[in-house]
Amino acid sequence: MAADMWNNLAGYVMIQMQGVGLERFVNRALREGLGLWGIRRTGPHTLTAYVSIGDFYALHRVKDLRCRIRILEKHGLPIALSRMRFRKVMAFGWVFVIAALLFASRFVWFVRVEGCDAVKEERVRAALAELGIQPGIRRGSITTGGLGQAVMAADSRISWAGAELYGVVLQVSIREADLAPDILAEGAPRSLYASKDGVIRRITPLAGKALFHAGDAVLKGQKLIGGNLDSGAFVHARGEVIARVLYRFSYTAAPEQMVLARNGQSTEYIEIRVMGKAIAPAASPYAQFEAVQTGARELRALLPVEVAHITFYQLTRQPRMLSQAQLAQIAAEGVHARMKTGVAADARVLSAQDEMIVEADGGVTVILSVIAEENIAQSGAAYND
Repeated sequence: MAADMWNNLAGYVMIQMQGVGLERFVNRALREGLGLWGIRRTGPHTLTAYVSIGDFYALHRVKDLRCRIRILEKHGLPIALSRMRFRKVMAFGWVFVIAALLFASRFVWFVRVEGCDAVKEERVRAALAELGIQPGIRRGSITTGGLGQAVMAADSRISWAGAELYGVVLQVSIREADLAPDILAEGAPRSLYASKDGVIRRITPLAGKALFHAGDAVLKGQKLIGGNLDSGAFVHARGEVIARVLYRFSYTAAPEQMVLARNGQSTEYIEIRVMGKAIAPAASPYAQFEAVQTGARELRALLPVEVAHITFYQLTRQPRMLSQAQLAQIAAEGVHARMKTGVAADARVLSAQDEMIVEADGGVTVILSVIAEENIAQSGAAYND
């Protein structure tokens, strides 16, 4: 909610990216700290996304990749302000508001601390205050990487600390130390490796040495946390590496599908109901069937009696040519089933965008692009320099 409000105040645009290697472009933009959201693939070589006005002009930092960018839509207060130029008094007021907001956005007004348990939050805030980190400090004077190291040095019970800036909010996250790692007297130490490609959001070494930082892109198989402590000691590396992972799933529904349909076999029944209850309920002789009641009439008697005519049609699987809408539904169900089995059960899905393609033979393919956050660290081969 706060992010949406800030984006509307600061202004944002919808852009189209066209070219090859678009996933690399998106990953590099995220590593540069540029906020892209609502990413959606619209074609084999095109993506659309939303980006703030400030980050849009900073995209030139990744322009060496072969990708063309153009603006599709403009949103937010600055855009609305530009459309009200003829209202000079109102425009002047909005200019003042925007200037105040832009000036305020250069400072940190809120400091959040999370992950505290044995280490009290007041202890972390006191360490931050000793470093001069408090509400009102200029954003440009904060180095998030060094700040995490300084917080770790403030208390031996903190095994990892990191800091991130979100607009006017500085968030400091800590991970408290687990039991001291067992130093191996003999036997081969083990390291943690990347199980998938991704962009690291948070790396927490509980035992071993972190070899990457938040924002780094890693490939499947790369060593993330080493078991060599650079002091002649070796451990079995333990830890967590949360990364954003891009998945792509596809499912094609051929134009001819096997569907349940009538095969020409049917059985008719007469069902008699007294006071709404059947004396001998009609039962289908077929495993798969369609029941059709063609009519019911009431008989005048002492009790309410109704006579119903029911026909059971046998259904078997038969080839049928389906409409594009029916094929699209089958393909969508198929690709979502693949997503459920393809994405890790403990992953947090951030976005899922689908694209439908009509094939030359009339079939329908649905491509689903999913961005998820998950732990990609897995134990691998023995450490070997």
